[in-house]
Amino acid sequence: TAAQYAQAVKDALGDLASRAPALRTATLETVAGQAEYALPDDFLRLVSLTTYSGGAGEVLVTGEGLVPLGRDGYRETVEVSGNTLTLVPTPTFDADRTLRYAVRYVLNESDEYTTLDEDRARVALLKAESIALRWIANAVTRQAWSYTVAEERVDKQKQAAEFRTCRVSG
Repeated sequence: TAAQYAQAVKDALGDLASRAPALRTATLETVAGQAEYALPDDFLRLVSLTTYSGGAGEVLVTGEGLVPLGRDGYRETVEVSGNTLTLVPTPTFDADRTLRYAVRYVLNESDEYTTLDEDRARVALLKAESIALRWIANAVTRQAWSYTVAEERVDKQKQAAEFRTCRVSG
């Protein structure tokens, strides 16, 4: 069905994104007093983020200026939960940071994967065909049968195994 085909494509793109992710760079504008930030819609996983740290009594140099550190120093950690990034401790200064992340493929309003290039689309298509063939093989397994009339024998019990060993051409 059309819904099954769409699901096979989504599954194939999810597999492609997790195994061989495309990377994207964005600017994350952090604000003093704000710890949580929404990540882009196509965010899959964090690769890197500019963070700040320094020893006691040191001064951080940021794009917004100098930030004196207290007696205990300063070391940021990054936590990601779903599509929310949290900086710990909460920043005490504004800064533009470079965010690098692995991309997941998201449909736009026109039902298009605009961030998917042609080479990756070919790979995803092969995986989607493989998924569809596996579904067909599983359906055929439920329809396995054989009969014999006189000297003629028809056996459809091994169809599923044949489908499973098929290689997608293309």
